[in-house]
Amino acid sequence: ELIPFLKSAIDLFLPSAAGITVELRTETKLGENAAVCADCFQLQQVLLNLLVNARDAMDAAGVTDRRIIVSLGTAEELGLKPSPPPDAAPDAKARHCAISLRDNGTGVDPAIKGRIFEPFFTTKPVGQGTGMGLSMAYGIATAHKGWIQYDPPASGPGAIFSIFRPIAEGTPSETAKERQQ
Repeated sequence: ELIPFLKSAIDLFLPSAAGITVELRTETKLGENAAVCADCFQLQQVLLNLLVNARDAMDAAGVTDRRIIVSLGTAEELGLKPSPPPDAAPDAKARHCAISLRDNGTGVDPAIKGRIFEPFFTTKPVGQGTGMGLSMAYGIATAHKGWIQYDPPASGPGAIFSIFRPIAEGTPSETAKERQQ
């Protein structure tokens, strides 16, 4: 189930988020028991990487009112245009949900947008980043038949990163049984 999962991931991040307000928005027609089939530890790693990147972008921008909004919903509900990369190969028949993270940091320079998911590409100073975080997040997302994408906000500063995942059909207990088989 995604809502308790998101709350847990945010709770893990909060000790490193002094002065940051993290808002979780889960009002969605997906329902309270929305679930995806995924390795929860890997998906948690993706979320934590995106949260840490958001924190670092706000630090770099010198933002005083530091906010991250984590939203769960369909692409339509979140105002997103799904654009899976060619190597993601999502199931065209599957329904997808999105977990979207928006910060009010520096955003992504349009000149480097095409490189942000490349291994070893970083905008951080030497010794502060390996360039593996977004690359790892991208690999995990595509390995789970989903994808991750960056979108600039329609207005204001910051960045929006969204993880698209196929929605698990059936109840969470039925989905757990399917994973065990």
